[in-house]
Amino acid sequence: ATPRAPDAPDIARKVLTERERAAMAHLVGDERDVQVLLRFSFKEALYKAVAPLAGRWIGFSEAEVEISPDGRAQITHRIREAHDAGVVLDAWWERVGPRLITTVRATTA
Repeated sequence: ATPRAPDAPDIARKVLTERERAAMAHLVGDERDVQVLLRFSFKEALYKAVAPLAGRWIGFSEAEVEISPDGRAQITHRIREAHDAGVVLDAWWERVGPRLITTVRATTA
């Protein structure tokens, strides 16, 4: 991930929950930027995976992401329609050169 330009806005307050920001409070600089981007990307992938089922806009605050260094992520969400449908999420990430790639698969049990 390319580090955030000095004049670029910090999207953390818009896309992360208070709990996510607190968990990342010890991070600074590029390391923090990468973690913010990963969570943002996962939330966008989650939206694409479950919005058709939900039939509505899904906000960033409806999900929290925990990143594992092994390329997996745990997504905890408050999307009632997905819970009601028994949706199970699998989430992965990978760094390819300067890029971060995330994917979320939503299946029903």
